[in-house]
Amino acid sequence: MRLKKPIIAVSTVGLLALAACGGSSDNPGTTGNTFQTGGAAGQGQDANRQPPAPEISGAQQGGTVKVNSVAGLNTMDPTEAYFINTASILSGLVTRSLTQYVYDDKSQQMILIPDLATDLGTPNDDYTEWTYTLRDGIKYENGQPVTADDIAFGIKRSFDRATFPEGAAYSNDYFLDGDKYEGPYTGTDKYDGVVVDGNKITIKMSKPFPDMPYWGAFPAMGPIPEGKASDPAKYALHPWSTGPYMFKDYTPEKSLTLVKNPNWDPNTDPGRHQYVDEWDMQFDVPSAKIDQISLQDQGDGQTTLTFDNILASDFIKAKQDASDRLVLGSSPCSFYWAPDYRKITDINVRKALAYAYPYQDAWAAGARSSV
Repeated sequence: MRLKKPIIAVSTVGLLALAACGGSSDNPGTTGNTFQTGGAAGQGQDANRQPPAPEISGAQQGGTVKVNSVAGLNTMDPTEAYFINTASILSGLVTRSLTQYVYDDKSQQMILIPDLATDLGTPNDDYTEWTYTLRDGIKYENGQPVTADDIAFGIKRSFDRATFPEGAAYSNDYFLDGDKYEGPYTGTDKYDGVVVDGNKITIKMSKPFPDMPYWGAFPAMGPIPEGKASDPAKYALHPWSTGPYMFKDYTPEKSLTLVKNPNWDPNTDPGRHQYVDEWDMQFDVPSAKIDQISLQDQGDGQTTLTFDNILASDFIKAKQDASDRLVLGSSPCSFYWAPDYRKITDINVRKALAYAYPYQDAWAAGARSSV
């Protein structure tokens, strides 16, 4: 597959404003950015979006897309995937959850739409209960049907801070008895906050939680098979796919290869496609090498993208020589200068630092020019 416009970089938009920044990397100036392209994640919603996803103009079937990043993947267990790179790879390509984000051309923002659920959920009057209805015909990569009980088990997993210490804690913060329930591994499988009735899942809250549809887009709010198949140590190396792609080879922190999931049905998915045959992702790649490959107008430069920021030293060249392949966008993370004022006690020195800091340049480099 040859990209219609060889892409140097994908816009750094967040899966959610709630998502954690960064990735697993020894480079303190690096963040694990997202796979999803376009403008910032906003408050837009399309609760009535129905499958299949609309075709993308100019898209072609087949080929391999290569992805390079300086950051590693700290964990690929959906329950613990909270960094933007891990969560976006899973949500965009591999695992599905109650809701999802897609790019909207009209608003140029990521908008929230249904995913496994038929809509964005139905709350009670005070937002202390949310009910979701599971779509028909959804299967795992091995052909096993996805059930509402699988989603309930995935939700129960999201409480277990001992087993999944790096995962988001919104279930603990807002769901019924979230401060007491410890999940199926540290605690027990019995939890009264999730009730399954056929293909319906009702989630009970400890306090009003009107933002549940947004939490529903995280990988943690998706189905996970109960039993030995989802043992945390093994599942982090190969989560069962419900999306268009599934794991083929995975070396933690180093590489991930995804191939087509034969049991993904586009007629159940209102937001995803399966154009590419294979995704070949390499991590812990030096930034200079990433830029060198990406700036080429031939060879691997035609089929390789990165979701990292381009080096400042290469940015002008990219704008001059490859402006049609450079995607600019906002960043979900804030970068700032934090002097240690315990040591810098002279008020005049503090003022000098404040006046000297290039606020506009930093804003441009860290936000509008994040690529």
